Amino acid sequence: AHGFHFYRGGQPLKNALFLTLEKLAGHWTDYLVVINHEDKEAAKHYNIVSPQQIRYMPGIGVDLEYYNFDSTPVAEVMGVYEELGIAPENPLFLSVAEFIPRKHHQDILRAFACLERSDVHLALAGDGDEEWTQQMQDLASALGIKHQVHFLGFRRDIPTLIQASIATLLVSEQEGLPRSVMESLCLETPVIGTNIRGTRDLLAGDSGLLVEVGDIKGIAQAMTWVLDHPEDALAMGKRGREHMSAYDLQNILELHEALYSEAISDRILTPLGTGLWPVYNDSM
Repeated sequence: AHGFHFYRGGQPLKNALFLTLEKLAGHWTDYLVVINHEDKEAAKHYNIVSPQQIRYMPGIGVDLEYYNFDSTPVAEVMGVYEELGIAPENPLFLSVAEFIPRKHHQDILRAFACLERSDVHLALAGDGDEEWTQQMQDLASALGIKHQVHFLGFRRDIPTLIQASIATLLVSEQEGLPRSVMESLCLETPVIGTNIRGTRDLLAGDSGLLVEVGDIKGIAQAMTWVLDHPEDALAMGKRGREHMSAYDLQNILELHEALYSEAISDRILTPLGTGLWPVYNDSM
């Protein structure tokens, strides 16, 4: 489950519908893998499956070798500043997110406008809904910040963009376990994220700054803190890298292999869990 579609703060009717569907699907489920602690507790609380069938695994994994602070040439990082037409000393914030309403790009733009600093820039990487993208571009113009905001569209150089930034932002209302946050932490870049499932797990242990969904003032204050406390922000980024060891891709692969071994070790006629598909013993 890459984030249940019922969640804290979700619309009550949708939450009820998706919870009902999850409980129905639970009858055909032998193991339920969840990737954040809130979903683990929700699965238990609502009896989607029995507690013995629930397995927590820290996400889909991230390659710590690929997302390594020393893996990107300095020339490529400098190329980002050249592309954006800014000097390396100009602070750059970055958000990597699909352009859809639940990512709350409007909150980032409004918070950025509150900074009232002409030397700071903001880059928004990602594609998605064209109408929503246009609305965000129009909002940047209306806020008087369009010359400081860079809409990058789809990119393949995310590690380079992250390393060119002093912090990244993800202020969504709903996530499972956001990969963009993991990538930033791997690259020792502090993250400003909303206090929601998944993001909250990743930013535990003072490895990032949490704000409430829709709290524009809080986002602006977090951005100001990063600007005013560069050494503390760097230390926060290093803690983030240390925190990511549990999310290493190789570790996740081993956890899944162990689960598969567990699933086939007791091959009996009766289904493993509440699922309806029997697994037969070789001796029968």
